Parts: sequence; C-alpha cells; structure tokens
Amino acid sequence: MTITIHNRGPAIASTDYWTSDLARAGKVYCSTNGGTVRVLLPDALHALALEMRGAEYCILSRGPWNRRAAVEILWEDHSDAPIALQLTDDSFDLVPGEPDGDPDEGRTWRVSAWVEEDGAPRMIGDWDCHWRRVAELPCLLPLKTAPQGKKIS
Repeated sequence: MTITIHNRGPAIASTDYWTSDLARAGKVYCSTNGGTVRVLLPDALHALALEMRGAEYCILSRGPWNRRAAVEILWEDHSDAPIALQLTDDSFDLVPGEPDGDPDEGRTWRVSAWVEEDGAPRMIGDWDCHWRRVAELPCLLPLKTAPQGKKIS
C-alpha cells in the first residue's frame, strides 16, 4: 500500500493516509522528512494525542522486536506508564537512522504527531527526539538507563 504525503518542510500539507485501509484498520504510519519523524495517528488512536501532549521529549529506540528490525517511540512524561509505540519497519516510509552529530552531545531527531481534523492534517505536538540503539524491544526505559545493544546490519 502506498501512502501519498505532500510536504511543507517537516510539516504535512496533505495526505491520503486517513482515507487508506491502513488508517481504517487503526494502524499508525510514520513518515520522515526535514529531520522530523511524523507519526500519523488513525481516528481510533486520537485518545493517545491528549496523553502525548504531556511529554517533555521522545526517545526513538532502534532494535529487534520479535526477530524483526523495529523502532520504539516513547513519549517521556516521567510517569510510570509513558505512551510508547513499537513499530516494524513496514510502518515507515523511511526508517530513521542514526542522526548526524556527536553521540556525547545527544543524537536527536524531531518527532511530531498528526491527526485528521476537518479533512486536513493537524499537528498535535512536536518534540525533541533522542535516538539510541538497544539490544531488544520493547525497551521502555528512561533515556539514561537503557542498555546499548549491538548494531543491526
């Protein structure tokens, strides 16, 4: 299935995602553009949008999940139960790799979350996103405590 997205830098100008079988099935889709991982939420997951807004930042963990290459995006709100999505590579138009820069200074992307409102995409939040590689998913650990895993080739 092909999802069409028209970009305005890191923003989404328009998309057919919300009329797709993927969205009707309640599946999240992620699109990467302009240094930002854009998380498109189906109508069935609109309740998550309210909870995501309380996050200080996101953590994008790359590692295996059920023997498949995958990504976990965790919205860090410093609670015992932060919002976290585990997504296989099929959920992305382009899987975000390790960002440029010095790992000691923090490797970051941006994450934005999008819903449909009145037939158009609407961003409900935008966060700094720290990138890390982990031994396995789900990780669900705070940024400073996650064990580093082996690189996936």
